[in-house]
Amino acid sequence: MHRAGLDMSTAKLQAVTAALTVCVVAVTWIAASSLLDDRTPTERGLVVALAPLAERPPDQVGLVVLGTSLSHYAMLSHETLSAALTDAAGRKVAAANLSVNGADIGSYERVLDDIWLAKPDILVLQVELFRPVGFNQPDRSMRTRVTRWFEGVGPESYKSGPCRSRFGERALERNANQFERLRMGEEDVKRMRMFLEVATRNVETVVWLAPPRPQEITDAAMGLDLEIRADVLDAAADFELVPPFESEPPPLEDYCDFDHLSQDGAERYLAQWALSLQPLLAAS
Repeated sequence: MHRAGLDMSTAKLQAVTAALTVCVVAVTWIAASSLLDDRTPTERGLVVALAPLAERPPDQVGLVVLGTSLSHYAMLSHETLSAALTDAAGRKVAAANLSVNGADIGSYERVLDDIWLAKPDILVLQVELFRPVGFNQPDRSMRTRVTRWFEGVGPESYKSGPCRSRFGERALERNANQFERLRMGEEDVKRMRMFLEVATRNVETVVWLAPPRPQEITDAAMGLDLEIRADVLDAAADFELVPPFESEPPPLEDYCDFDHLSQDGAERYLAQWALSLQPLLAAS
């Protein structure tokens, strides 16, 4: 009897040990997978935002926006963007605003496969994405990945950010002086054309986006902002992409600063922009 009880205790101990081993292996595998994935929380958040597109039924239109902070503010959240496009189209549209502050087209390198797998019907590209390398280069160091793992940092979701009023002569001068560094060089043009070749193979309709800047900035920059946008469109003219929606610049009170639309200004602009896409949405 004592021997049988001892055997049973040994069997239980072995079962518990096996279960603990499985748990340790599972936790180690999850940790290793997390640390080997060098995508930033922002990039992982973009992948999460694509899920509604990837899972949409066949009768829904899928649309993705890639851009900088100008589009991040102008196109608003995924839900607001989807609702505006749905209202304009008269049919359900699943949209994701994947615009990132300080982005250039290289900022999407780690998520492009996910975008193509989501099979959007329409890809919207902000003109400024093809400028020289953007301002926010991601930190992919192992030290940062380990820190994020211990802190439990998850994928970032869309945040519109605070609308801080930044006006005045110094702000106007600083913003007007930024455009020369946004001019594309020869290598930037090559990079743009390589991307557009891939994009037009993966998505049926590609649309340019040019969020409006205040007239005060265009005047202070002596039209350089519009000239740079025109240079980008000219360099890609043979791809025959859908040209950007053009409208009168909104009044200054529709902006947070000399670049970004406020929430109310963005809602008004988005409604107009969505209506301009009505024929494309109907045909998709």
